[in-house]
Amino acid sequence: MRDFVERAFDHCGLDWRDHVVQEPVFERPAEVDLSCSDPKRALEDLRWRPGVVFEQLVEVMVEADLAFSAELSGDPTANGW
Repeated sequence: MRDFVERAFDHCGLDWRDHVVQEPVFERPAEVDLSCSDPKRALEDLRWRPGVVFEQLVEVMVEADLAFSAELSGDPTANGW
């Protein structure tokens, strides 16, 4: 989760630590420190290939949120943050 948050804020030129508060009470006790997947089976069985890498996915999601925020505000120049 931290990687996602860090990349999303970085895309906006912001330091996530200035905007995010971590509350230990909301952390899961059995949280996995490192979570990695192996897409080998999807590649072999489904012949699936990812269209974007993680960093691109974060950028696409941030840009969509910024565009939505600008649309809601009625100001096409609004950047959402």
